[in-house]
Amino acid sequence: SGFAGDKDLSWSCLFSYRTIKYVVTNDKKVGILYRVLQLSIIGYVIGNELLNSKL
Repeated sequence: SGFAGDKDLSWSCLFSYRTIKYVVTNDKKVGILYRVLQLSIIGYVIGNELLNSKL
């Protein structure tokens, strides 16, 4: 329903859209791993930019 192949085109399907489902986990180990990976990537990008700008 709501796709171009449907014969019954109504206003509700014209303005409908799909969203991504988000899941919140309350696991401390997963949260720590997520933040460590996030900070590692940010540190790598910033550090790499600083090293390349001085050369």
